[in-house]
Amino acid sequence: MAPATRQIAMTLKSCPECAAQMPDFAAFCPGCGRSVQTEKRVRQRPAAKRDHLVGACAYFTFLPALAFLLFDPCRRNPLVRFHSVQCLLLCLISCAAALVVRLLTLVLLFVPVIGPLLAVLSVTIAALAALFLWIVLVVKALQGERFALPLIGGMAEKYSDVS
Repeated sequence: MAPATRQIAMTLKSCPECAAQMPDFAAFCPGCGRSVQTEKRVRQRPAAKRDHLVGACAYFTFLPALAFLLFDPCRRNPLVRFHSVQCLLLCLISCAAALVVRLLTLVLLFVPVIGPLLAVLSVTIAALAALFLWIVLVVKALQGERFALPLIGGMAEKYSDVS
């Protein structure tokens, strides 16, 4: 008497690349090595992507941000409102920082020999920091995130939640 062996019913699927047969639970094709697991992607509705784009556009100077706060459809959207308020607050802080850098530059120009070099260096570092911050904010807005800046993010959150 032979021991009874159990047959496991296995469904097979074929590779879309090379048509090799493999078990349904296989992650890679044994013939070509291609990944055969299907990713289930969550599709966002077009309005959400549009909101992300509008939120990112708020960071292109203060004019779009101001316009988005004045027009009703954008004003009601909390994500667009947050980015618009944060952009306006960032513009105010940037103007104050530019004034400080300008005064620092004027003071450094009076230092002989190394003063002008330090003045150019301070202006360059400030400009690169502003550019980096702007890129981060635009990318985060395009991703649909509420990336709050350390000093002004709390105020932007507070003013964006008010309807």
